[in-house]
Amino acid sequence: MLESLIESRNSQTTSQPPFRSEILSRQRYAIGSKELQARASTLLQPHRPSSLLGITSLLDEQNSPMSSLFIACKGEPKLKPSGTLNFSLSDLKNELLLRDVKDLLSKGELARARQSMVGAMSAGLRLTEPLLKLYDALSSERVVTQSRQSPRRNNEATWIKGNRSSYRGKWVAVLGENVVASGDTFKEVLAIVRQQRLTTTPILHHVE
Repeated sequence: MLESLIESRNSQTTSQPPFRSEILSRQRYAIGSKELQARASTLLQPHRPSSLLGITSLLDEQNSPMSSLFIACKGEPKLKPSGTLNFSLSDLKNELLLRDVKDLLSKGELARARQSMVGAMSAGLRLTEPLLKLYDALSSERVVTQSRQSPRRNNEATWIKGNRSSYRGKWVAVLGENVVASGDTFKEVLAIVRQQRLTTTPILHHVE
């Protein structure tokens, strides 16, 4: 498959140098859905030296369909000393879960964030240290679900966008157009918010 892809690309190119492709990784990750494959492609981009040709389904030794990651690049790859791409299925799942949890926390949905981690652990995923810290912080809190509709958070979203550069890498608690707490960890900011006994729950967000 790779050879035919290279020949096809070379036959279409006359004025450009010959197309060179090298496989960085052919490890099977058993990814189950097209959506997850697409997200995997996005996550792998920082690790690739050039353009990602695609993700394709390969066959295992018994000719049974198995979703796999197939990564190729143009030009000379810049590999690590080991010469391989060190990225496992567990790493991928943890990265996706961390993004989902941070997104839920930024919306103030603490209960759903914790439920996501509980579900992942029940499925056998071994959480990384950042996720374990978040799980520990959320487990020590009693999250109450309110029946009334949550207020719109347009002002908080505007503040976060406008002050991203000043708080990059920090956790912030934003209420309206004001930051009521900031710190290096989620647990630190949550403790400050609890001390203030606010009548309205602020948004807790990690600024990236």
